[in-house]
Amino acid sequence: MIADAINGEAIVGYDLELDNGLGFLDCIIDTHFVHRGRFGRLAHATILHPEFLGIGLGEDTSLIIEQGKTATCKGSGMVIIINSKQINQTNVETVKKGCPVYAENLVIDILTEDCKINLETGDIDVSDAR
Repeated sequence: MIADAINGEAIVGYDLELDNGLGFLDCIIDTHFVHRGRFGRLAHATILHPEFLGIGLGEDTSLIIEQGKTATCKGSGMVIIINSKQINQTNVETVKKGCPVYAENLVIDILTEDCKINLETGDIDVSDAR
């Protein structure tokens, strides 16, 4: 989970503190994602840990999770999924403190009402979406 982060205009090396969450899911979840401008901090967390999907929950929106692996978006807003598994290049391991982090091929998905995601594979199913 994200324990502390600086919400700046750039992803900056060593401005993010992560900690263990409750362990229910192998994802990194951030709430109040859209209105509080938390894209950078969730992207940074997933770049540091590409084995986890980043889930940014917008206001008035949730994911209903079934059997720990399939999630359905519900609500009037959106859920942003950040997937770092296919990054080609990044300087996250070598960046100096206070310098910007870059990443190539960061994958972003936007889920709305009734969109589904497989949390293990990252596959999106929009067959029931409005």
